[in-house]
Amino acid sequence: MQCGGCAKSSEHINMLCANCTGSTIQQKRNILMALWADVAVLREKAAHTLDGKDSASVDPNELLALDDLQRERERCQAVLDRDRIALAKLKHHIAERQGELLAAKSRLHATSTEEGDDGSDYVMEGLRRVVRWNEQNLSAMRRTKVLQLFQLLQLIPAPPMHYFRTITKLPLPSSGHYDTTDHVPPEVVSAALGRMIHLLLLLPKYLSPLVYPHPMIFNGSFSTIGEQSGEGAACHTLYPDGSMGFARGVAMLWQNVAYLCISQGMSLDELHEADSLGNLARLAESPTLGSCAPHKASMERLHQVMAEATAASGGLPLVAMASSLRILSEYNPNDMTAASRPAASNLSEWNVIESRPSFRSSSQFAPS
Repeated sequence: MQCGGCAKSSEHINMLCANCTGSTIQQKRNILMALWADVAVLREKAAHTLDGKDSASVDPNELLALDDLQRERERCQAVLDRDRIALAKLKHHIAERQGELLAAKSRLHATSTEEGDDGSDYVMEGLRRVVRWNEQNLSAMRRTKVLQLFQLLQLIPAPPMHYFRTITKLPLPSSGHYDTTDHVPPEVVSAALGRMIHLLLLLPKYLSPLVYPHPMIFNGSFSTIGEQSGEGAACHTLYPDGSMGFARGVAMLWQNVAYLCISQGMSLDELHEADSLGNLARLAESPTLGSCAPHKASMERLHQVMAEATAASGGLPLVAMASSLRILSEYNPNDMTAASRPAASNLSEWNVIESRPSFRSSSQFAPS
C-alpha cells in the first residue's frame, strides 16, 4: 500500500501512513498556534483601543480581520479534530492487523514444528511405497521370464490330453505309471525327466534365491537327483529300469517341484500327488508366480513330509508314490534280447526331431 504523502506518483491516494499523518497534524498545529497568537495580539490591540477611545472610533477593518482570524481558527480546529479521529482509526486498524499477523505466525510455527517432528514418517512412507512399487515390477518381470521359459520348452500351452503331460513334445503319464507296456519307451520317459530337470535348474536364475532340497544334475536321458550328500546310494538316475532308486528319484523330483511351487506362494493342497509336469503347469497359472513369497504353512508341511520320508526306510517312495509307481523288473543294459530291446519303429515314433508324434489321441496312451 502506497502512502499519499510518501508516494512519488501523481495518483491521488487518500490513505496516509502514520509518519505523514503525524507530520501533517504537527504542521497544522503550528499554524493554529500562530493563528492563536495573532488573535491574542489583535485582542490586546482591540482592548487597548477600546480603553483609549470611544466605541465609535474603533476601526471596522480590524473587527473584520478579527472575525476572519476566528473563523480560520475554528476551521483549523475542525480539520485537526478530523485528522486526530482518522489517526486513531488508523492506529486501531494497525493494531488489529498486527494481532492477526502474530496469530498467523504462531500457527505457522506450530505447523512447522509438527511437520518437523513427523518428517521422518513422511520420508519412510514414501520409501515404503517405492519399495512396494519396485517389488511389484520385479515380480511381474520374474513372472514374464518364467512364462517365456515354459513356452520355450513347450510346457505351456498344455495340449488337451487327459492321461499325459508333455515337455518339448516328450510325454509323461500324469498318473505316474512308468510301465513300458503303456506305449511309452523308457528312453522317452528318461529324456522327458531330464528335460524337466533342465527346466528346474534354469529357474533359480529368475527366481533367486531358490535352493532345491534335492540337488540335481542334468545329463540328458541319464540325469540324476539325490540327497544333499550326493554320494553312493543317495544319488539316483532317472531312468525307468524298475528299481527302487528310480522310484525314489521320481519322488525327490516331485518334492523339488513342490518346493518350487510353494516358494512362489502356492499351497500344498493345490498340487497333484504324482503329476510333476501338471504342477508346473499349475504354477504357470498361479497369480503369485514371481513373488518369491513362500506359503509358510505349506512349506512347513512339505518339510515335515520330507523329514518323515527320510526317517523311514531308505529307498521307499514318498508322498503316496507307491500307489502311482508300478515296480518293473530289473533292467540290465547288457542283456538286450530281442524281446526286451525296443523296436526301431517304436523309437522312431518318439523322434523329437521329426515333429510327428504318434500320440494323436489321448486314449491311445491310456494306462492298462
